[in-house]
Amino acid sequence: METHISLPTAEPPKCDFCSGRPVVACFIASDAKLEFELVDGEPTGAFKRITLNSSSHWGACEECAAIVRTWDPEDKEGKAQEAMYQRCYDRAPEVIRNSASGVASLYLIQDQMFWSVFRGVEHGMDEVHQ
Repeated sequence: METHISLPTAEPPKCDFCSGRPVVACFIASDAKLEFELVDGEPTGAFKRITLNSSSHWGACEECAAIVRTWDPEDKEGKAQEAMYQRCYDRAPEVIRNSASGVASLYLIQDQMFWSVFRGVEHGMDEVHQ
C-alpha cells in the first residue's frame, strides 16, 4: 500500500516543525519529496510506503522561528537543528515519542526536507498570502 501526503495539510496553518499555532514566519528551503517504509503492524510484516511532498515554504510558530533564526551555516555541531529536534520531540504525541520509528521519522523529515536544503532565507507571512 502506498500513501501520498502533501504538506502542509492544516487549515488554518500549523507550524511545520512542532504543529503549534499561530504561524508567524515563513522560511524557504526547496521543494522536497521523501519516501520511507514503515511496518504497518500486520503479523505478515507487510510494509506501507509513505511519500511526503513539501513546498519550499516552511511555516513556523514564534518559538520555532526563533530557533531557525539561530541557524548558522558554519556550525558543524548543528545547534539549531538539535534545539529544534528537542522541541519537536517534547511536543510530539506520546505514541511518537515512545516509538523508535516515530522518533526517527521526526528527525528524518526535518533533516531531509528542511535543514539539508535551508540556506537562511526568510520572508514575512504577508508575502506568502499575496
